[in-house]
Amino acid sequence: MTVTAEIETITPKKASAWLLNNTHNRNPKEKKIEQYAEDIRRGDWEVNGSSIVFNGKRLIDGQNRLMAVIKANKPIRSLVVKGVQAKAQETLDIGAARSFADTLRMKGHINATTLASMINFGMAYESGTLSQGQDRGFGHSRREQLRWLGDNEGVVEAVNFVIGNSLTRVGNGTAAAALQFYSEEDLPGEAFAFLEQVRKGENLIEGMPSYALKRWLENSRIIAKKPNRIVVYAMTIKAFNAFIEGKHVKNLSFKAGGASPEPFPTIVREYPW
Repeated sequence: MTVTAEIETITPKKASAWLLNNTHNRNPKEKKIEQYAEDIRRGDWEVNGSSIVFNGKRLIDGQNRLMAVIKANKPIRSLVVKGVQAKAQETLDIGAARSFADTLRMKGHINATTLASMINFGMAYESGTLSQGQDRGFGHSRREQLRWLGDNEGVVEAVNFVIGNSLTRVGNGTAAAALQFYSEEDLPGEAFAFLEQVRKGENLIEGMPSYALKRWLENSRIIAKKPNRIVVYAMTIKAFNAFIEGKHVKNLSFKAGGASPEPFPTIVREYPW
């Protein structure tokens, strides 16, 4: 069997026809299909060398992309490879996936892991999809992530600032970067002052929001080595808000999950007076 490869225009009609011969394949990934479909709708789909692969008429790779074409109801251009041996399917998609942090490193960003996490947080936070203490709303496509970064370039400075000042030790780097990024313009220096109190732990007394957060973080790490990160974000934000508002806080709490989950808190961006 001769292997051939060429760039083709794949219409929704062609994708449907090809999927009729989609047998002995893995289960479709609905989140990935939606991500691809959104890129197609936006006009962000590009020919990048990834291919639709056939053994004779049988589809052996590319079902999620074809389903995305149908979902978006728009054609794409893609490399199509035909004549591949059936046993080659065993070797497809077994390499290490390139993470978003890997993409950011290739673009020259330092602190890429925290930056990637902060971008995902920012997208979910602004869209209101952080809820019930779970990682909801983090399923964004690479194009959407990079577009958000392009629209919010100050996030790079915020991430580098908190890491450069060892503030990632407060809860986690994303929580610290979020306070710095969203509050610095209107409340300059306040995020740093609050996070430094928690980090250093000096002269803290009961009732101070920084004391309450430090105690909660310490206790949560004893109970769970890796406490739910969305809950950590929420508790850090609630403590910072109380710090700005001058409130006395004995204990912090955040009701995640259940029939009536607590709404994810909004970072305070102005003084109450």
